[in-house]
Amino acid sequence: MLIIDIATSPIDSPKIEPYLVRRMPKKLVSRRVPLDLAQGLVSAENIVSYPPGVPILIKGFLIRKEDIDYIREVKRAGGIIIARDMSLREVEVLRPP
Repeated sequence: MLIIDIATSPIDSPKIEPYLVRRMPKKLVSRRVPLDLAQGLVSAENIVSYPPGVPILIKGFLIRKEDIDYIREVKRAGGIIIARDMSLREVEVLRPP
C-alpha cells in the first residue's frame, strides 16, 4: 500500500505568513514546547506533511491555531508529519529576546 492511498480525502492547506522577514540571526536560542502551547510562538524548525510533501511550518514563521489544527488533521487522515519530534508532542520554537 502506498502512503498516498492512506489519506482518503484532501485537506485544505493553511496559508502561512513569515514572522521574521529578514535572515534569522544564528544566535537566536530555541526551546522545545508542547504542540498545544506553541500557538503564537515562532517556529525554529520546518514541519512538513506527506503527502504531498509541503511545509506546514517553516523556521521563522508564526505558529497559529490553524497550523496546529492542520497538523492534527493530517495525522487523523493518515498522513505523515516530518518533524524533529515525529510524535509531535513537542515543537522547536524560538525563545523570545
